[in-house]
Amino acid sequence: MSALDEMVNPRSGASVDDTFIYSVPAEVARAAPAELARLQAIEEQVNEAVEHITDWKDKAYPLDAFPEPDFGKAKELLTAGGMSLDIVSASCFRSVLGRVCEILAAALKQEQG
Repeated sequence: MSALDEMVNPRSGASVDDTFIYSVPAEVARAAPAELARLQAIEEQVNEAVEHITDWKDKAYPLDAFPEPDFGKAKELLTAGGMSLDIVSASCFRSVLGRVCEILAAALKQEQG
């Protein structure tokens, strides 16, 4: 038995003081570094995607070029034209969320292969 087996399996003869609170099979302990590296790579890809989304928001729609509208007035004007602010907002959100999903999906796909 390896030293790793003794560290993660208290029945192997190792002292209880040298083991985890719960026994972990040795094959799980051996696989843990690779799984941690895989998860860290995914985290890095997601963090890059979040940066991409943030850059997209800041560069494409800066507040100095596109100030926040007067929503009350927008509602009035849209209602007068037979539309609602809710319909316009929903359409905008679908578009934005679609693009955010594309960016995140691309980041995760990049990690996979």
